[in-house]
Amino acid sequence: MKKVISNITKIVESELCNGCGTCYSICPRNAISIKENKKLGILFAEVDEENCVYCGKCTRVCPSTEIVINNNLSKNKLIGNYNQLLYGYSLDDNLRYRASSGGIISTLLKYLIEKNIIDGFVLVKPSEETPFLYEPYISTDIEDIYKYAGTRYFPIPVNKILKEINSREGKFAVIGTPCQMYGISKYATIDPKIKDKIYIKIGFFCGGAPNLNAYKYYIFANGIKKENLKSIYRGFGWPGNNVFEYNDGKKILKPRRPKSFFEQVYHTLSFFPIFTQKRCLLCIDRFSSFADISVGDAWLDIFKDDKKGTSLIITRNDKIDEILLKMKEEGYIYFDSISEDQVIHSQRIFSDFYNNIYTTYKILLRNNLDINLSTGENYISYSWLVKLLLITFGMKISAYRWLWRVLFIYGIFFMYTYRFVDYIATVLKNLSRKS
Repeated sequence: MKKVISNITKIVESELCNGCGTCYSICPRNAISIKENKKLGILFAEVDEENCVYCGKCTRVCPSTEIVINNNLSKNKLIGNYNQLLYGYSLDDNLRYRASSGGIISTLLKYLIEKNIIDGFVLVKPSEETPFLYEPYISTDIEDIYKYAGTRYFPIPVNKILKEINSREGKFAVIGTPCQMYGISKYATIDPKIKDKIYIKIGFFCGGAPNLNAYKYYIFANGIKKENLKSIYRGFGWPGNNVFEYNDGKKILKPRRPKSFFEQVYHTLSFFPIFTQKRCLLCIDRFSSFADISVGDAWLDIFKDDKKGTSLIITRNDKIDEILLKMKEEGYIYFDSISEDQVIHSQRIFSDFYNNIYTTYKILLRNNLDINLSTGENYISYSWLVKLLLITFGMKISAYRWLWRVLFIYGIFFMYTYRFVDYIATVLKNLSRKS
């Protein structure tokens, strides 16, 4: 009898695996490892077919077996279900400044460990071999919160840590991207005891994780020295800096909102969806709806003069509400309410991804996989189609390093064409309203 293939190989072959590590942790045979595709700059799961028993657990926990989530029953189709919408920041000025956008996550971890509410928290740190690869680990040390404050814009296999969490006693806090939070939720359907081990899931707002080549190009384009480079992250004020930290303690800071034309092009090429992952373009859960609390940048005019950082906060259960209220009362954080419209407006591109998922799906997948598509927006958007072609062509040429020397030319074309398409789409929308 022919053995039925039931593992994540097809997802990997379709370049929809982002190496989150959930399958690595659930595999009962330790038949899955996380590898690096250096050309595409992505992490992927590799199955040892000789050891695999085709139990199907890896496919059941994979975030990419269901690209989109049915939000018909959610309080808000973009944000998901929630208790409160807030803006806030840490009252620890050092932590607020070192973090990416307000220091809420770092201060929450500090509070939970100081009050003995959790027994450890998951952070990420650079590998000893390269500053471009990061691994999760469990810490109990508050000093680590300060040491690793800030955001690492890399594919990171955070959910590999689920295997270790399951082997330890206690309660833990886990931080991750929306797909990693979704992976944990799917993992819990197979191994429910993980729910008791993970006290809190903290999710980022996510516009898509740059691939492993993004910072390599950024370093190349800006002439930054790679020798003895230890770590790369975003931090030190808001909107912050790309921080390049060396073994001798020296740091190079490059603004996340560059002023010169050339640096704007380099930044756009590196961090807009050109050096990206295919899976990220297909995501509509940008506000991390499977987390207990979601946190992101406050990209709003009312905060434009803020140099320290302010977080937007989405709470999703009563437990989180109670913790945040105690933190406010005890002088750890400040927060106040904000509206749905403001939260959505702060991350305007998230709406573009959601509203145009059908077009993205048709172009990137061409029905090659049986993927759940349930937003109800089943029409082709031609303005988004042009943008998507710009992005996917950029993704293809960025994979060839010998083209990096002339990628700047494409960056200029990309920036101005993208803006022109936006302008035309706005004009046509206004005309249709008048008619």
